[in-house]
Amino acid sequence: MRRLRWIFTLLVFGSIFTQAQITPQQGPPDVIPQPEVHPIVDYYKWQVGVSVFATDHTAVRGAFDQYFNVDNWSVVPYPAKLTIVRGLNRSFDMDISANIGEVDNKRLMVENEFMINATMGLRYRFANGYILKQTSWFDPYLRLGAGYHKLDYQDMVFDNVVDTRGNTISNGSHANAEHFTVAGGLGINFWITKRFGLNVMSEYYHMPSMKTDAIDFFQHSAGVVFRFGQLDRDGDGIPDHEDECPDTPGLREFQGCPDTDGDGLPDHKDACPEEWGPIENDGCPILDRDGDGIPDDQDECPDVPGIIDYQGCPPPVRVIEPVTPEAPRTIVFEDVLFDFDKFTIRAGEHASIKEAAEDILAKGGVYYIDGHTDVRGSHEYNDRLSERRAQSVKDALVKEGVPAESLMVRGMGKRFTLCQDDTEACHQQNRRVEILRKE
Repeated sequence: MRRLRWIFTLLVFGSIFTQAQITPQQGPPDVIPQPEVHPIVDYYKWQVGVSVFATDHTAVRGAFDQYFNVDNWSVVPYPAKLTIVRGLNRSFDMDISANIGEVDNKRLMVENEFMINATMGLRYRFANGYILKQTSWFDPYLRLGAGYHKLDYQDMVFDNVVDTRGNTISNGSHANAEHFTVAGGLGINFWITKRFGLNVMSEYYHMPSMKTDAIDFFQHSAGVVFRFGQLDRDGDGIPDHEDECPDTPGLREFQGCPDTDGDGLPDHKDACPEEWGPIENDGCPILDRDGDGIPDDQDECPDVPGIIDYQGCPPPVRVIEPVTPEAPRTIVFEDVLFDFDKFTIRAGEHASIKEAAEDILAKGGVYYIDGHTDVRGSHEYNDRLSERRAQSVKDALVKEGVPAESLMVRGMGKRFTLCQDDTEACHQQNRRVEILRKE
């Protein structure tokens, strides 16, 4: 039995000092090196633990008086304690714990009595991100609980009862077999992997109905613990420990954060989370206020439509003064007339052309050959027709020996009519070619 007690003692307290046996990597003297362990998640929905336990009724008086005296412990050496834990949030857990076994109350010299202990408790975790990191492998907690305790004292009456330590108990209370109990204590999980660890725990159990500490006891336990069921508060399928936005449904590619506008930038990094925009513009749209197809950030004139060649500004305005042909001033030859909508020279006009050629050759100089039309038809059409009439006359003069470089063809259209009447005679008068000497 003594050997079993020492084995249990090593299980309970040996793991507390395990960190002293790990040789960490060397680091700066002002940095506390940490052992290399597997990273863990912040918290899981469920934990299940199985432990061996021991009771100590002797050390209930005094501040840890006889607390570490394992000779006072009554050890149940087989796994007889089961604990189920439900995570509430990253700071608090709720648990149900039950253990059974034959124990001794060495304070009152009660031996080999069957004990049942079943309690529900609330735990406060220190590895909650406020005190210790949520990913800490060292996971201590405080526990407060209440529940059911059974150990048959055969209706012992405490009337001047002297315990094994010489203390007299004389309040007249009766030690029934069943009691309501309250408990408080400290436990530590040592997480070896993400889901598996060691657990040690020490609690004090008090029976309020006794109005004395006569049957109070410490209970120590050591065992293994498993956890599972990662929490996902926002229901997006991404566990909270992997979710950078655990309270807002999001996408896995953004570590659980949403991308409302679908621009490839998660909302918490998006300057305009509800408007699509390129990543290089912090997720905000690039505006084009003037609608010229050139984004405002590249547009030197963002409020005035422009073109790319001028960086979004309109091209410079070139003022082109309209050129109005000068009205003929000096008629040197008789006009050559044409039929309606024709630019071929009529047979009767060749004599006038021959006479003009002889005069040009005799006098020399440069001459305008100006074609004209009547007022019927559009300006565009009459401009072309008048130019062809002038060209026909020039070709005829060149055949008569006039140098082509001394003749300049101009189409005047219907701009310089000689009359305005809507008669065939007036129209015929306007359909002409004039040969003018260039001054």
